[in-house]
Amino acid sequence: MSLKNDYQEKYHGKIEAQLNQWDAEINLLKAKTQNATADAKINYQKELEELESKKIVVMKKVEELKTSGAEAYEELKNSVDKACTELKHGFDSALARLK
Repeated sequence: MSLKNDYQEKYHGKIEAQLNQWDAEINLLKAKTQNATADAKINYQKELEELESKKIVVMKKVEELKTSGAEAYEELKNSVDKACTELKHGFDSALARLK
């Protein structure tokens, strides 16, 4: 395995581990919203749907990254990193409101 492929495999593993963590956080947020008022539940549900949507975008970008050629890899990696940052900000915001 080349050094570049090893780097790519580690990067993919890191992103997939982060996606698994975000799945767990989504489940935690869903559990926390069960005790909220009806109006708050509606708002939280919208927020959770947005987080799920952003997570799906990241997952699709990761799959695209895995199948990309070397010439497109760095550009796609930057796109994955940006999508992950947006998703992380969404989680941070949601967690702050639920505390």
